[in-house]
Amino acid sequence: MFKVVKESGKSNGTGEFLKSVLIEVATENYRQLMQENMSLGDIPLDPPLKASERIMSGLFANAISKVSARSRPEARIDREKECDNDPDADEVDEKKSKAGRVDFLAWHGNRTIAIELKVAGINWSDPQITIQARNRWNKVVDQATTARKALMERSREDKSRYPNIESIGLMVLVTRSPKKAEHLNKEEIVVKIQETITEIKKNLVTETNEKLIRPDFIATYTFPSEFRDFIKKRRGKENADGKISSTPFVIFMAYRAK
Repeated sequence: MFKVVKESGKSNGTGEFLKSVLIEVATENYRQLMQENMSLGDIPLDPPLKASERIMSGLFANAISKVSARSRPEARIDREKECDNDPDADEVDEKKSKAGRVDFLAWHGNRTIAIELKVAGINWSDPQITIQARNRWNKVVDQATTARKALMERSREDKSRYPNIESIGLMVLVTRSPKKAEHLNKEEIVVKIQETITEIKKNLVTETNEKLIRPDFIATYTFPSEFRDFIKKRRGKENADGKISSTPFVIFMAYRAK
């Protein structure tokens, strides 16, 4: 089940766009799990919504294309970035370039929306924000901010092609634990979700220019009970010991660049 827990700025269409994208992500994840279950039978499965960032990026590209008039992954937006081996780069001041990219660029209604995506993990049985998760949140906030600045410049040059700029930093927090989650009841899941969200609100904060930046939007997706336990993998291969990892839910967090 998909549920929005926190949403600020309800009057703008960005939140509605994000909800539409996440519903498509959850739907496609479920469709793929059903297909895998039909093919392989009653064994632990491998959902794309708990996979690596590259695989999850494909899931989001598909979802964004479905809800947008048009969209592009890895779109060039002319912001400065380190650019080793970037074929579109224009060399300026050694390795500095104007060929910065954004993970996704979408045109939705009368808006141009940039989306930067990051993925991190958290232990659902004992939720604590890791250094990795905090670093990735900081990074996606920074990327969304610089993407908005670069697109605002583009919009001033070509308003008809880049109208009404919005920029979203989105992080998927995938819950994991060696504890089995298949038999958790609804009340236990609700408690674990609330514990994790409390941890997010307390400790997932970006400090920028003396401002504390917390997520503007938080949503959760709870896996069906039969799809909560999975074979652990390392470097794309199933562990020989057959140990199980559980993901009863994932949390989506977004920052809308100001």
